[in-house]
Amino acid sequence: MNKAFSIILLYTLFSSCIKEESTNHEYIMENKTGVKIDIISYTGSTVIKETSINPNSSIVYAGDSFRGKHGKANLFFPGYGGDSILIIFEDKYEVLHVPNKSIYSGIRKTIDTNSNRIIVQEKGYEISIKKETRKSITFEAVYTFTEADYEFAKQ
Repeated sequence: MNKAFSIILLYTLFSSCIKEESTNHEYIMENKTGVKIDIISYTGSTVIKETSINPNSSIVYAGDSFRGKHGKANLFFPGYGGDSILIIFEDKYEVLHVPNKSIYSGIRKTIDTNSNRIIVQEKGYEISIKKETRKSITFEAVYTFTEADYEFAKQ
């Protein structure tokens, strides 16, 4: 009985150490402008998340993890948690990013949903593999705010 218990205990210990395969994403927001940027995500009119990026710096805005190791990034944008993201340059110039213009009919300036500058779609990001092991892969998705974005907001 003691030997059987020891074998079961050892099996349980070793099998619980087996790491499951995973695919991870890190969402980086990079500010290459000379001004502070505020990022506010909304669901309807409710603020879900607020953060700021100082001039010429970057932040990890969000991350996610999925079961299974996939060779291609599948961005889900969980950190946004809403239906739109408002970008504010210098506390005064605003641009709203929505995944589909049909959900917004207000007066704020918006990014064209066909643009590669839209923050709520994969095409707005530079995606690379940050780290890969036998059991996991981590993708880094970087959205870069540029001086052109700032100029667009000021128009």
